[in-house]
Amino acid sequence: MPLLRLGVGGPLGSGRQYWPWITLPDVTGAFAFLLDSQLSGPVNVCAPESADVNS
Repeated sequence: MPLLRLGVGGPLGSGRQYWPWITLPDVTGAFAFLLDSQLSGPVNVCAPESADVNS
């Protein structure tokens, strides 16, 4: 953060990158499912398609 405050940082990429989105009810549902499941390790929770930011 200190370098960003000095203006050394900048944007990463062109702004046209894939943006994985998910709604809050989906996140809480996934957490509830994971609490009761036998899964272990990291879990990726995101939508199967990108958000269309150009519409």
